[in-house]
Amino acid sequence: MHGFRKVFYPADTPIPENGDTRHALQIRILKALREQSGILVADLALNLGVTRQVALYHVRSLVRANIVRLERTRMQLRVFPIRPEPPGGQRGVSH
Repeated sequence: MHGFRKVFYPADTPIPENGDTRHALQIRILKALREQSGILVADLALNLGVTRQVALYHVRSLVRANIVRLERTRMQLRVFPIRPEPPGGQRGVSH
C-alpha cells in the first residue's frame, strides 16, 4: 500500500525495488530538468511528446511532493528542481 491507496502493477511490470510509485513520465520530467533547469512547461511537453496539459498535471504532482517548483513569468510557466542533483546523480546514497 502507498498511503491510503493500494498500488497495483500489471503482471508483466516489475515492482519498483525502492517502493517509488512515480509515474514514468514524472521520472522523464526529472531527467529533463537535470539537463535544462527552468524549462518552459510548453517546451517540456514538446520534448516529451505529450500535451501541455499532461505535462502540467505531472509537474503539479511533483510540486505537491516538494520535488520541483513552478514559476510564472508573464503568461509562461517554468519548472525548476527544488534541490539540484548532486554530481553523479546519487541522491541520498551514503558510503
